[in-house]
Amino acid sequence: MRYEIFIEYFKTEEGLTQLLKDCQSTFNALDELSGQLQGSVLTTPDDWKTALSQATGHFGFLNPLYTVATAIKENAELRFYMEEKGEMESKGEKVVATSLDKSANLKVAQFRQVRNVLEGFTGVAEKIIATSQSQLKRLEVEIKNRNTTLNE
Repeated sequence: MRYEIFIEYFKTEEGLTQLLKDCQSTFNALDELSGQLQGSVLTTPDDWKTALSQATGHFGFLNPLYTVATAIKENAELRFYMEEKGEMESKGEKVVATSLDKSANLKVAQFRQVRNVLEGFTGVAEKIIATSQSQLKRLEVEIKNRNTTLNE
């Protein structure tokens, strides 16, 4: 079901614009989490657990969209390339792969832009997840060492 909804976004330019609007709250939340990391606001295990949970949820939302966006962009680019190549061959024109590549690339510019935005925010979520996991591990070791020292 979700896949069919995702595909709808990529059918029109308005759909691509709507996709970015629908993802805006997720983008904002990831920006906020990133700001908390930059500002060293997260200090307790509970802070890091919350950040980890939120980033994982955002990743789970964005990654399927990013995957679909990548596939659709690549398929559209190949389709445009093959269509132009076929037209040129049917007219007996010389086929120049470099110019066809550039032409197909230009035709999928909006797909690529949306895909890149999704890729960027998916990457942000991944980095927050990795950082949260390593900070939780570090805090766990510190607390364990502190408790061991107190018990001695």
